[in-house]
Amino acid sequence: MSLTAANIMQADAKSVAPDDTLLDVERAFVQERVGGFPVLDDGRLVGVVSRSDIVRQLCVEQSLSEEASDYFRQFHEYLDDAEETLTVIAERVGRRIEHLTVGDVMRRNLVTVPREASLIDVARHMTERQVHRVLVLDGDRLCGVITTLDFARLVVDARLIEAE
Repeated sequence: MSLTAANIMQADAKSVAPDDTLLDVERAFVQERVGGFPVLDDGRLVGVVSRSDIVRQLCVEQSLSEEASDYFRQFHEYLDDAEETLTVIAERVGRRIEHLTVGDVMRRNLVTVPREASLIDVARHMTERQVHRVLVLDGDRLCGVITTLDFARLVVDARLIEAE
């Protein structure tokens, strides 16, 4: 018997909404002990968000603030209120980060497989696209998630050998 995506997917995977704040999502990562979530908007799959997406965005925000700060430092001798200007920049970046949402950082280019997909196809999608999770669809409806950890469980449980 060949295993399919439906046999190993997490059917009860939690999802988040595009308007959830990054702070809320980080709390959910910790609570659920996962590193990513499908993003649903009124029940429709619109993206996927992971911790690495959030870290990437925070790096972009930090880089932008550093560039602005460097610009003002370069001309600080000409500015009477250079320190005040740098403080304003830092406060603006902090407020922007505070208000970022899942929709701001999620990936919209999804890696999906049908319920019937073989595990070889699932693994191929994951390695070719270099992702740690794929979304399992029943038609156009999200019905589960498969992560690299799910494959590791198969190996530990020797289920891959039994299936072959």
